[in-house]
Amino acid sequence: MGLFYGYYIVPALIGSKTVKAWGQANFLAFVVPGVMRDLDLSTGEASIAFAVATFIGALLQMPLGLAVDRWGARIVLSVMLLVTASGMVCLATTQGAVQLMIAFLILRTSFAVDTSNDACVTQWFKRLRARVQSIVNVTSTILPLILVT
Repeated sequence: MGLFYGYYIVPALIGSKTVKAWGQANFLAFVVPGVMRDLDLSTGEASIAFAVATFIGALLQMPLGLAVDRWGARIVLSVMLLVTASGMVCLATTQGAVQLMIAFLILRTSFAVDTSNDACVTQWFKRLRARVQSIVNVTSTILPLILVT
C-alpha cells in the first residue's frame, strides 16, 4: 500500500499558494509603473482601475467556488491558468484605462487560486481539514519571507 495521495497534495498546494502570493506582488510592483507611464495614467486612475477590478474579482470568486464544487479543482485550476495567460496578454496589449481595468479584473479573478486549494484540502482530508488547511496557509505565508531573506 502506497503513501496517502493527500500527502502529495499538501506540498503542491503550499507551492501554488507561495508562488501566487509572491508572484502577484512582484508582478504588480514591476509591471504596473511601466503600464502607467505608457498609458500616461496618474496614480489615482491606476488605483481606481485596480480597486474596481479587485472588488468585482472578489465577487466573481463565489461562482468560482461553485465551479470547483461542480467540476473539481483540477478542471477549474486548468481554466484559471488559461484565464491568467489571457489576462497577461490583455495587460500587454492594453491601450487605455478601461482596458487596464479589464486586464486587472481578469488577473484578480484568476489569482483566486485559494478557492481551489481549499477544495483540494477538503476533498482529501475529511477529518483533519482544518489542521491541514492551517499548515498550508501558515507555510505558504512564511515561505516567501524565508525565500526573500
